[in-house]
Amino acid sequence: VGLAIGAIFVVVAFFPKLTAFLLAIPGPVAGVYLVFLMGLLFVAGLRIVIRDGMDIRSATIVGVAFSVGVGAEHQLIHPDQFTGVWRILLTSGMTVGASAAILMTLFLDLTSPRRRRLEVRLNASDLPKIDAFLRQLAARAGWNQASTERLRAAGEETLIEPVAAR
Repeated sequence: VGLAIGAIFVVVAFFPKLTAFLLAIPGPVAGVYLVFLMGLLFVAGLRIVIRDGMDIRSATIVGVAFSVGVGAEHQLIHPDQFTGVWRILLTSGMTVGASAAILMTLFLDLTSPRRRRLEVRLNASDLPKIDAFLRQLAARAGWNQASTERLRAAGEETLIEPVAAR
């Protein structure tokens, strides 16, 4: 999208008649177009959120970003504190909402606990690595010895069955 917009700007820059045509569009027509475009962007964003699944994390990010964006658009977030370029940037609901969503996503990604992963080939020689991983997983979960042994047995059986079937 960025490359397409950049190409459009380059084309418009070299054709002043096209720029004059765009500037000749009446304000109400351009306003309706922008409202329609913002609606499409909003719906596209919701589709992305719904497609990826709505959990508490994504609901919080979407809700806070939307609220901050609406607050900035209606100048409810201290507009008199900003001057110059900052005032233009921070009174645009789209810019502030998107920035809030990006910052919250980065913050939550950096501070969330990491999932434990083990990457091995499906080979019997990797059984000691898998066994150690399963023991560590059971210890972190606080499982007793019997539960840990059942988990290790299930891991070994899961590995040995496909290898034996070859």
